[in-house]
Amino acid sequence: MVLCDWNLPDGCGLELIKFIRGTGSLVPIVVISANSDRESVTMAVRHGISDFIAKPFDVPTLQQRLLPLLAANDADEPPASVPLLEAWFDRTQTEPLRLPSSLDPNAILPLLTKSSELAAKDLVPLWKNETTLTARLLHLANSASLRRSGKPVSRLDEAITALGVDMSLRCAMALALDITGTLHDERLIERARQYMTTAEQVASIARAMALSLGLDGLSCYTAGLLSRIGELAVLRTLQDFITQGGTLDEGDIAPQLSQWGPAYGNRLKQQWGLPLSVRELVGAIHVAPTHTTKRSLLIMHLAALRVSSRLQGPEALRMLRQAGLEPEKWLAEMPPASPTQQGCHHEQDHP
Repeated sequence: MVLCDWNLPDGCGLELIKFIRGTGSLVPIVVISANSDRESVTMAVRHGISDFIAKPFDVPTLQQRLLPLLAANDADEPPASVPLLEAWFDRTQTEPLRLPSSLDPNAILPLLTKSSELAAKDLVPLWKNETTLTARLLHLANSASLRRSGKPVSRLDEAITALGVDMSLRCAMALALDITGTLHDERLIERARQYMTTAEQVASIARAMALSLGLDGLSCYTAGLLSRIGELAVLRTLQDFITQGGTLDEGDIAPQLSQWGPAYGNRLKQQWGLPLSVRELVGAIHVAPTHTTKRSLLIMHLAALRVSSRLQGPEALRMLRQAGLEPEKWLAEMPPASPTQQGCHHEQDHP
């Protein structure tokens, strides 16, 4: 494998890539750079790079991105025995977790060409439903090297502002080029869509409730969007299992989601270093907040109840009034619940 910085002491890394590919070698080539303008990235992709990693990055992230490439490069060697599904999940206890990503490089490249003209407010509408990217930007913005004010970042617009548009776009491009982050099994893809739909609905309703009370709608939206990260990480782990030669029966999927979803969700919040305020909001979606006067926590749980068509009964009515929401408004026009939404509150997701 070749790890190649874009700017080398004696020239451009692209020249090295051209030379290696010119020999007919298929060795994996990973480009590492703080520069990712449209022309450069397009040229590198055309010359056969295997992945692109934007600076800054940490060692666990680098290891995570390289392992699939190394595994693919060893395809000519005798295949190792595929572990049992239970053993596969047990192994993830010592590895960083990852989510599937659906970012399209073609959607990011045009933005790179006019990055100097863009502001955070221009990118938020484009990325507000991108769970993986939102989590990545929050993590970087809250990292020790980038946090300057001492105030935790809990919203997508704040994260983009803290990092800058250029760095945010580079991170987006890195995720878009990470082809190992996609799901290929149709059963997993369909479940991922269901979970994302549920999360987006919770996020939208929570934001609307918060704005109606004059509260921070974007923080509530971010928390709602992150509400199914545990299940999405499980789906990614199942896809990795299949990719490595494992056989997955339909009946295996639901038990793994139920068993590992809560633990994965909590691990990711710690792994990403999400602020306590965000963790509390996400936790309130799954577990009814008690002994609290924070209306934002009540809102998150009420939004989840509404999406799952359970916003009814004396307890829900009490929470609506405690939050300061008009029951007549929020009890009307209840949306139908999908099978996934009806079962979306099993996760014991604590801050």
